[in-house]
Amino acid sequence: MHNQEPILSPTVAEKPTALLKKEAIARELQCSPRHIERLQRAKKIPVIRISAKCVRYRLAGVLAALSKLETEAVE
Repeated sequence: MHNQEPILSPTVAEKPTALLKKEAIARELQCSPRHIERLQRAKKIPVIRISAKCVRYRLAGVLAALSKLETEAVE
């Protein structure tokens, strides 16, 4: 996440528990949908599987999972 808070779109900010598609999560995190797929496959972010081809994410859950991966700078 490069020490930068995601810029939340007004819709997402109003509904923090909304179920979002991969593209929406990628847009909020300022990365590619492909990167979201990699994080999902590596089980680094939580995913809600509605069906085999339908997956959704909660932004709050994704941000919480990614914050656990954050490292402190060594000086």
